[in-house]
Amino acid sequence: MKSAELVISFIVLLSGVAPSQERATPHEQLSFEIGHGRSTVKHPVPLSDADLAEIRKVQSNQPLFQPPFPLKSSEIPVPTREGLEVGAVHLNGPEERDLVVIGSGRRYVTEKLAPFWVIREIPTGPKVVLAEWTHKLEVQPTKHRGMADLLTYRDTGMGGSVTAFEFNGFKYAQMIEVIN
Repeated sequence: MKSAELVISFIVLLSGVAPSQERATPHEQLSFEIGHGRSTVKHPVPLSDADLAEIRKVQSNQPLFQPPFPLKSSEIPVPTREGLEVGAVHLNGPEERDLVVIGSGRRYVTEKLAPFWVIREIPTGPKVVLAEWTHKLEVQPTKHRGMADLLTYRDTGMGGSVTAFEFNGFKYAQMIEVIN
């Protein structure tokens, strides 16, 4: 997995995008991963009804947001607060609060993957800007269109991958995936 991290870091460096001068607050968590029964969010925040409704809307409207393994649609859990962990991050600077939501409860986590959602808290209401089944999500110091870049890591047991995401003005879009 280290070689894939090195490749992604090298690509980000070569992209010419300078790291943001704005830094996260001293206690802000920038790396999130599944915990297999233990809490992984260091400073949990509550998930509002509107945030939960947005996650459910995305899950029901996005047939592609399904586990990367065979499950019947009736087996894909409808998100509830039970088993969800929520951490606040500042993807667009210190004035705006965004959320990373991890499905870390027993009903969500597989051996290696869990659903992650990134929610922007905008004036018109919350908006899911990334929904991924992954093992780990990291907030990067580089930015595109004002939003911090994100990396996700997958370990499937038969190999792993690192995927870089950039904000395209509406949501996070996959820019590159390195598989090893």
